[in-house]
This record gives sequence, structure tokens and C-alpha cells, in this order.
Amino acid sequence: METRKDFLQSGSFYHIYNQGVNGEHVFVTNENYRFFMAKVQLYIVPFCEIYAHCLLPHAFYFVVKIRSQEEFPKGNHAHTFQENGLHSATAAINKQFGKLISSYTQAFNKFNKARTGNLFESPFKRITLHSEEQIRDAICAVHRKPSESGFDWERYSYSTYRGLAANEWTENPGIAAIFGTRENFINHHQFI
Repeated sequence: METRKDFLQSGSFYHIYNQGVNGEHVFVTNENYRFFMAKVQLYIVPFCEIYAHCLLPHAFYFVVKIRSQEEFPKGNHAHTFQENGLHSATAAINKQFGKLISSYTQAFNKFNKARTGNLFESPFKRITLHSEEQIRDAICAVHRKPSESGFDWERYSYSTYRGLAANEWTENPGIAAIFGTRENFINHHQFI
């Protein structure tokens, strides 16, 4: 797949991820995680519904559904999009992920004065999820990612799993639609 030319499509689900250059840590302090998620709220949430996320010291992972073009924020010049190319509505989401990565990298490098250059690999990776089963499995895989780095995935702080498995279940209708019940959500994570 030529990821630089594959634009994220409205209405589609994706597993989006990236890691630090050469496996370098991209999150060093708690403030790094909070700052990154604040940037996610600014750049990504207006264009995507986030179904799952996990931030590890060396990488980030998301499962998202791209909003329809009609749902794009009006302040982002939605009325001036070209039909095709880098200035089209379909390129807008790719640009938003680019802004997220660039903004975070600039702040990280400024704070860590000895560091310069790219922080994340380029381009960011994405896998299109075509079926409800693929979406469900990707959500579980993202939530279980901390176990690959020696963390307890069920208690990991920088993941949506804990909140969804506990009291935030009813706040995410997309997750409820995919898994049916909170029990199914928890059980599916045990067997993936």
C-alpha cells in the first residue's frame, strides 16, 4: 500500500499507529501523554470518532471511524476543498494526523533541547477495517498492546480499556453497538 497517496475515507474505520524513529521513546513523562492527548482532541477528534487508543512509551495506536464530510468542523475551510488531491476533503484527515505528529514533535524536541529532527516514523501507518469482526479485533488488539511491553493491559493508564470496562461504557455508543454488552466487551478482550 502506498500510504502517502492513500487518503483516509469518510465513514471508514482504521487502525492507525506509529512508533518512534528507531524504536525511540516518544512519551517520557506523564505530561507527554497528557499533552499528546490534548493535541488529539484538537486535531483528530473533530474529524474522527475514537473507538480505542493506547499510548506506549515508544508508540501510539488508535482505532477510529472517519466522520462524514458534513460533520467536519466549519472552521477548517470545508467549503474550499478541491475535488481531488492534497487539498481535497479526503486529504483533510491525513493532514490532521500530520499536524498532530508535527505539533507534538516540535513540543517534545523543544522540551528535550538535546533532541532535533523527526520523532515518529513517516508516514504514519494505517489498516482499513472492513468488517465488524475486524473492528472488534482491532479494538481488542489495541487495548492489549501494553502486554507486549510488559505492562498489565487491564490496568494500563494510557489506554481506553480501563474506562470502557468500568464506568464509561454507556458514554460510547459506537463501542456498545459493536460489542453489544459490557460483558461481551470484557470477554472478547480475554480471548483475542
